[in-house]
Amino acid sequence: MNWTEGTSVRSVVTFSDLTGMVAADPTTITFKYADPDGNTTTILYPAAGITRDTTGVYHADVLLNQNGKWNYRWLGTGVVAVAYDGVLSVPYSVLA
Repeated sequence: MNWTEGTSVRSVVTFSDLTGMVAADPTTITFKYADPDGNTTTILYPAAGITRDTTGVYHADVLLNQNGKWNYRWLGTGVVAVAYDGVLSVPYSVLA
């Protein structure tokens, strides 16, 4: 999916147990994202920037203020050790 430059997007993750059937909270949670220039931002829960919606479900908002590919990673450790990677694409716009 493509996004428009200047859009704030919400990244949502659901952590689950080893069966993948039961939502569970990791001991620690890290959300990391990199803008198209490679500048990386790291947020550790429970710091501001990551919100727990319910058991195992968390979200973080990212302002896509530059065109290109934005890479992100959710990382849970401890009780639920898992990583989820993704890419957000912001195409160039002649109107930006």
